[in-house]
Amino acid sequence: MNLGLSNRRVLVTGGNSGLGAAISKAFAAEGARVAINYLLNPTEAERLVEEFELGRHVGIHRPADDTAREQVDDGSHIEPALSRP
Repeated sequence: MNLGLSNRRVLVTGGNSGLGAAISKAFAAEGARVAINYLLNPTEAERLVEEFELGRHVGIHRPADDTAREQVDDGSHIEPALSRP
C-alpha cells in the first residue's frame, strides 16, 4: 500500500507499544520518518527505532506527557498529524 508518506515526518503518540507500535511500524514501512512519543517504557521505544534502522528506515523516540503543554510544544517541529476523512 502506498500512503504517500515517503520522507514525511509523522508523530505517533503511544507509539512504543500495542496498537501504537503497529502504527509506527506501518508508517516506517511506508518510508515515513517516524517520531515515537511515549510516557513509559523507553526500552521498547529504543528497540523499535533500532528495528527501523535495520530496515533502513528513520525513527526517533522521545518521552513526553501529552498533557504537559511545554513538552508538547517541544515537539512542534514534526509535521502535523496525518488524517484522512
